[in-house]
Amino acid sequence: MTTPMFSTYRQGENRVTATFLAVLQRLSLPNIDRILQRLLWEDGEPYNLVSFENQVHAKESVPDAKIQTGNTIWIETKTGRNAVGRDQINRHLKSVSEGEVLLVLTPDESKPTVLHVDKTHEGKIAWSNFSALTEVIEEILGDEYEPPTEREAFLLRELVLMLREDGLLDSGDPKVAVVAASSAWPMFQTVHVYCCLVSLPFRSTDQFDRMAFYANGEIKHLVPKVIDVVESINLTRKEEIAALDSSAKELAEKLFREMGSTPEWHQWFGGDRKVMFLSAPNDSETIDLKKSIVNDKKSDSGKTVPFTYGKPRYVSLASLQKACTTTELEQLEKG
Repeated sequence: MTTPMFSTYRQGENRVTATFLAVLQRLSLPNIDRILQRLLWEDGEPYNLVSFENQVHAKESVPDAKIQTGNTIWIETKTGRNAVGRDQINRHLKSVSEGEVLLVLTPDESKPTVLHVDKTHEGKIAWSNFSALTEVIEEILGDEYEPPTEREAFLLRELVLMLREDGLLDSGDPKVAVVAASSAWPMFQTVHVYCCLVSLPFRSTDQFDRMAFYANGEIKHLVPKVIDVVESINLTRKEEIAALDSSAKELAEKLFREMGSTPEWHQWFGGDRKVMFLSAPNDSETIDLKKSIVNDKKSDSGKTVPFTYGKPRYVSLASLQKACTTTELEQLEKG
């Protein structure tokens, strides 16, 4: 039975969970897979989804929801920060069998300490936040190769709007956007900008203030500050540069003077592009991690899995400064 789109629950946690499930079961299986695998931090086989249920009575507790796949995903949702209770989690875990998982979804920016469990329950509990859910939704909405249907896009945007209006997204320090950078890394080193298609989905600039570059199987050691962003411009046209506001205009004019005689100029900027002006490699605003972060992610078959597939991923600066591998980076982000 399909869950009503507009939840009748009044309690915040139940309403958010019910709306999330209602949107999820109206998506295609590939998009359901993308969302669940991101929230569970998994790269596995596609789910064979069977059913969705709200407010399921377990052995000694009532989790907010259950998604029945080949194995069960139990869901506990919190709409307040630092609101996870250890006693409730322990009661939920009594119903989680081998191969099943309890997904705890909260607005916290890092994994609540009460979710660090002993070896008895290792692998039976996963944590994610609403910002990670929003991030994968933005990836789906911006996918040029397998775009969502109009109906799916509408539902996903409405879900993000609800999460934002309910104050469930990151409210802490801005993140670092990690971008696929086979050409962007040398571009940054040469002209100190990041240039991409206008359609590439990014969070709003109040949610990230730095950029890191994933290229050649590693996240590079330099993390520049984002100085200014122009959402759409052809930087080979003087009239478009002249129409910019003062700060971006000055940076664009400087770039135009420096690159006007370079062959790559038209290849990089000869069209409508999103352009981010960055601090230079030797600028005091640019952070040097002193080492690159090696990508050691592998699929079940042993093949290397890229850290990012073209869409930006967002991590904290503190995690970048501590990690030596992408596995360590993801563990630090999970808390």
